[in-house]
Order: sequence, then C-alpha cells, then structure tokens
Amino acid sequence: MIGTGRNFSICSIRVFPSMNRLERHGKTYALEPKVMDVLCCLASRAPQVLSRDQIIDQVWGGQYGRDESLTRAISVLRRTFKQAGLGEPIIKTVSKRGYYLAFEADFGQEVFETKPSRMLIVNKKSYTVDLQYQWRTAS
Repeated sequence: MIGTGRNFSICSIRVFPSMNRLERHGKTYALEPKVMDVLCCLASRAPQVLSRDQIIDQVWGGQYGRDESLTRAISVLRRTFKQAGLGEPIIKTVSKRGYYLAFEADFGQEVFETKPSRMLIVNKKSYTVDLQYQWRTAS
C-alpha cells in the first residue's frame, strides 16, 4: 500500500499517510485511503508529470472502475487543499499527459512525532483529546 510511507509536507501542509490525514494551521483534514495513495504517488515523483495509467497502475493495480476513481481522487484532493486555504492549485493537469504536484514534497530530515492522546472524563463521559504534533529532527 502506497499511503503507509513516511510523513512529509507540501507547502505548509503536513501529510500523515498512515493516518490518512492532512494538517494545516492546527486543522485536520481526513482523506480516504486511495485518495491518500494518489497524493503519495504524486508526491513521491514531484514535480514529474505522471500519466493517468502510471498513477492507476501504482494505486489501483488491476481493479475495476479505476479511471473514474482517479478523476474523483484528484477532485477530492484539489477540494481539500482549497478548504485548507491554499490559494494556488497544488495538483496541476497537463492535457493529454497526466498530473503533477506543483510543489515538491519535503521528505527531508524533519519528521513528525505524535504525542499520545489523553482521555478526559467529564460527568462520567469520556472524551479523547486530539493528537498534538511536534517537529523533531531525525537522527
């Protein structure tokens, strides 16, 4: 599975593939696993243009309905980036060629580390506090 790799960032968005989540300015955006796989596929080769067939083969393999699924996944990613407040499109289309990530993904030395969530009990009801993230340098 593609989306279980390393965490990375694109512009000011932090990407957590194993959790199918994006984060920007403290807000979290959930993605479906295959949508995250498409993002990871594009990020791993950015800024190279990938054909629809290359993306489909890497993400879906031989499954049925994958062409429409790719179109939908690209649409969901564009909508999510827009909701996250990025004015400039991150995923661009090259007519008759494919798609590419307009910004290189940063898989560099910095990695994200999650702090454990905490369970709060208020009036006999339990609540889980969202995970907080901090940067640390990989050794």
